[in-house]
Amino acid sequence: MSILFLTPTHAAEVTPSDTAPNDCVGFYVGSGGDIAVTTEGGDDVTFRNTVAGSIISIRVHIIKSTGT
Repeated sequence: MSILFLTPTHAAEVTPSDTAPNDCVGFYVGSGGDIAVTTEGGDDVTFRNTVAGSIISIRVHIIKSTGT
């Protein structure tokens, strides 16, 4: 069995967009609330009531403006 560790090597500010890709292996929540994303696997998910300062560790393709 092999284990893949997804350790970020870069950081950048993200502007949510319903169409522009923001491929990442996780993201920091600077301001709490709901965050809508499309995962790398194509699932649409909304993380509800996130807390400012949280780190969400999931492979994301799009961080959406609608619902965020």
